[in-house]
Amino acid sequence: MRTASIDLERVGEMSVARKGLSPETVAEAVLDLDGARDITMTITPDGASEHLMVAIDGSRAFLGLVRPDGLLQFVVNGGNLEGVHTFSIGGQDAEIENRYLPEIRTAAVAVEEWLRAEGALSGGHWERQ
Repeated sequence: MRTASIDLERVGEMSVARKGLSPETVAEAVLDLDGARDITMTITPDGASEHLMVAIDGSRAFLGLVRPDGLLQFVVNGGNLEGVHTFSIGGQDAEIENRYLPEIRTAAVAVEEWLRAEGALSGGHWERQ
Protein backbone atom coordinates (compact mmCIF):
# COMPACT_ATOMS: atom_id res chain seq x y z
CA MET A 1 0.00 0.00 0.00
CA ARG A 2 1.33 3.42 -0.98
CA THR A 3 0.51 6.52 1.00
CA ALA A 4 0.07 9.71 -0.96
CA SER A 5 -0.15 13.47 -0.86
CA ILE A 6 -2.96 15.42 -2.46
CA ASP A 7 -3.14 19.03 -3.61
CA LEU A 8 -6.63 20.35 -4.17
CA GLU A 9 -7.15 23.40 -6.38
CA ARG A 10 -10.30 25.41 -6.99
CA VAL A 11 -10.31 28.26 -9.47
CA GLY A 12 -9.73 31.54 -7.63
CA GLU A 13 -8.73 29.90 -4.32
CA MET A 14 -5.46 28.87 -2.69
CA SER A 15 -4.62 25.19 -3.02
CA VAL A 16 -5.01 22.86 -0.05
CA ALA A 17 -2.42 20.12 0.58
CA ARG A 18 -2.69 16.95 2.66
CA LYS A 19 0.09 14.39 3.14
CA GLY A 20 0.58 10.78 4.20
CA LEU A 21 -2.91 9.65 3.21
CA SER A 22 -4.00 6.04 2.75
CA PRO A 23 -5.54 4.90 -0.55
CA GLU A 24 -8.96 4.74 1.16
CA THR A 25 -8.66 8.31 2.45
CA VAL A 26 -7.66 9.61 -0.99
CA ALA A 27 -10.62 7.79 -2.59
CA GLU A 28 -12.94 9.31 0.04
CA ALA A 29 -11.53 12.77 -0.76
CA VAL A 30 -12.47 12.22 -4.42
CA LEU A 31 -15.98 11.06 -3.45
CA ASP A 32 -16.41 14.12 -1.20
CA LEU A 33 -16.09 16.32 -4.31
CA ASP A 34 -19.12 14.80 -6.05
CA GLY A 35 -21.16 17.71 -7.44
CA ALA A 36 -18.33 20.24 -7.13
CA ARG A 37 -17.41 22.28 -10.19
CA ASP A 38 -14.02 22.90 -11.76
CA ILE A 39 -11.79 21.20 -9.16
CA THR A 40 -8.35 19.74 -9.80
CA MET A 41 -6.74 17.25 -7.42
CA THR A 42 -3.13 16.17 -7.87
CA ILE A 43 -2.30 12.86 -6.19
CA THR A 44 1.36 11.96 -5.68
CA PRO A 45 2.32 8.63 -4.11
CA ASP A 46 5.06 9.06 -1.54
CA GLY A 47 8.46 8.41 -3.13
CA ALA A 48 7.02 7.97 -6.64
CA SER A 49 8.09 9.66 -9.87
CA GLU A 50 4.51 9.80 -11.16
CA HIS A 51 1.36 11.65 -10.22
CA LEU A 52 -2.32 11.48 -11.04
CA MET A 53 -4.33 14.55 -12.00
CA VAL A 54 -8.05 14.25 -11.25
CA ALA A 55 -10.27 16.98 -12.65
CA ILE A 56 -13.82 17.04 -11.28
CA ASP A 57 -16.79 18.83 -12.75
CA GLY A 58 -20.18 17.86 -11.34
CA SER A 59 -20.66 14.11 -11.16
CA ARG A 60 -17.82 13.27 -13.56
CA ALA A 61 -14.05 13.18 -13.44
CA PHE A 62 -11.13 13.14 -15.85
CA LEU A 63 -8.02 11.20 -14.78
CA GLY A 64 -4.61 11.88 -16.31
CA LEU A 65 -1.60 9.86 -15.18
CA VAL A 66 1.73 11.64 -15.62
CA ARG A 67 4.68 9.22 -15.64
CA PRO A 68 8.32 9.57 -16.69
CA ASP A 69 7.51 7.62 -19.88
CA GLY A 70 4.56 9.81 -20.87
CA LEU A 71 0.94 10.73 -20.25
CA LEU A 72 -1.93 8.28 -19.93
CA GLN A 73 -5.61 8.93 -19.46
CA PHE A 74 -8.25 6.74 -17.89
CA VAL A 75 -10.82 5.18 -20.24
CA VAL A 76 -14.11 3.87 -18.87
CA ASN A 77 -14.97 0.23 -19.65
CA GLY A 78 -18.23 -0.69 -21.42
CA GLY A 79 -21.57 1.09 -21.37
CA ASN A 80 -22.96 3.76 -23.68
CA LEU A 81 -19.91 6.02 -23.93
CA GLU A 82 -20.45 7.67 -27.30
CA GLY A 83 -20.63 11.42 -27.64
CA VAL A 84 -18.98 14.31 -25.83
CA HIS A 85 -19.60 16.25 -22.65
CA THR A 86 -18.75 19.86 -21.84
CA PHE A 87 -16.31 19.69 -18.93
CA SER A 88 -14.63 22.55 -17.08
CA ILE A 89 -10.90 22.23 -16.24
CA GLY A 90 -8.95 25.12 -14.79
CA GLY A 91 -11.68 27.60 -15.62
CA GLN A 92 -11.84 26.54 -19.27
CA ASP A 93 -14.65 24.55 -20.87
CA ALA A 94 -13.61 21.66 -23.08
CA GLU A 95 -15.54 19.08 -25.10
CA ILE A 96 -14.32 15.69 -23.85
CA GLU A 97 -15.40 12.28 -25.10
CA ASN A 98 -17.65 10.49 -22.60
CA ARG A 99 -15.35 7.48 -22.54
CA TYR A 100 -12.77 9.63 -20.70
CA LEU A 101 -15.24 10.88 -18.07
CA PRO A 102 -16.09 8.28 -15.44
CA GLU A 103 -18.69 8.93 -12.78
CA ILE A 104 -17.13 10.04 -9.48
CA ARG A 105 -17.57 6.63 -7.81
CA THR A 106 -15.73 4.88 -10.68
CA ALA A 107 -12.98 7.52 -10.54
CA ALA A 108 -12.58 7.04 -6.76
CA VAL A 109 -12.25 3.26 -7.18
CA ALA A 110 -9.67 3.74 -9.97
CA VAL A 111 -7.66 6.12 -7.75
CA GLU A 112 -7.67 3.65 -4.85
CA GLU A 113 -6.71 0.70 -7.09
CA TRP A 114 -3.91 2.76 -8.68
CA LEU A 115 -2.52 3.71 -5.26
CA ARG A 116 -2.66 0.09 -4.16
CA ALA A 117 -0.67 -0.78 -7.32
CA GLU A 118 -3.03 -3.71 -7.93
CA GLY A 119 -2.41 -3.83 -11.68
CA ALA A 120 -5.59 -3.91 -13.75
CA LEU A 121 -8.32 -1.42 -12.86
CA SER A 122 -11.86 -2.75 -12.41
CA GLY A 123 -13.72 0.16 -14.04
CA GLY A 124 -11.46 1.00 -16.96
CA HIS A 125 -7.92 1.09 -18.29
CA TRP A 126 -5.09 3.51 -19.06
CA GLU A 127 -4.63 4.76 -22.60
CA ARG A 128 -1.38 6.38 -23.76
CA GLN A 129 -1.66 9.85 -25.28
